[in-house]
Amino acid sequence: LAPLRLAALAIGLLSVSGCARPPESAEEKPAQVRVQPVHRDRVAPTIELVGTVVPLDVSRVAASAPGKVLKYASREGMLIQEGDVLAELRSVTLEIEIQAARAQLREKQRRHEELQAGYSGEEIEQARAQKMSAQAKLEFAESRLKRARQLLERGAINQEQIDEGVSLAEQARQALLEAEANYNLMSAGFRSEQVDQAEAAYQAQQQEVLRLEDELKKRTIRAPFTGYLVEKHTDVGEWVEAGGLVGTLVNLEEVEVVVHVEEQYIGMLRE
Repeated sequence: LAPLRLAALAIGLLSVSGCARPPESAEEKPAQVRVQPVHRDRVAPTIELVGTVVPLDVSRVAASAPGKVLKYASREGMLIQEGDVLAELRSVTLEIEIQAARAQLREKQRRHEELQAGYSGEEIEQARAQKMSAQAKLEFAESRLKRARQLLERGAINQEQIDEGVSLAEQARQALLEAEANYNLMSAGFRSEQVDQAEAAYQAQQQEVLRLEDELKKRTIRAPFTGYLVEKHTDVGEWVEAGGLVGTLVNLEEVEVVVHVEEQYIGMLRE
């Protein structure tokens, strides 16, 4: 009986609602209608595809020399200008070697300049004075030996004193020869072979200093171009081998967008 009562009630509600009418207005207004012209055209389908932005310049910056990382000046995501420091490696020992090499370079340079300039006038005059002094000593020794031999003939001295005089005269003669050789050497100047050897040693030391300075520069790792640091491969306190990666840098000034398109749409693509 319950279902029948509900159905009867629903029919009664529908009848009542159907009999109700809205009140009639005094004056009915026409509805507003807007008309647009109809155009006939082709409709192209739109396809949305997913792509990847790829930078043209990507640099995996590596260390040129081994060493312990003392500083890492950048964080991932930072814009790094060309030439800015990415990382610095320990270089105390190398700096000490450079100081020693520069000191040797100054010494070799001084020696090379001395040989190029030759002996000074004062040095040549001193050598000439030593030669004259040696010559005077020889003349004195020979004169003394001559008097000693005369005394030996009269029996005033013995043969041992004569031998001593001969020895002193010979020593004076050798000293004179040495002084003459030194004076002649200074007067003629240094040999070209000596000058060339000094110049070669000086140039070799210059190259050694340049080599050490270049090694020092390798301990400072700089950005090869302006870009963003997208990945750090090391950090402060870590050891980096020569050729080991330090960071990845990308240049986003000019990029490519790579999109995979299905084969059926290839012929429809336009720039």
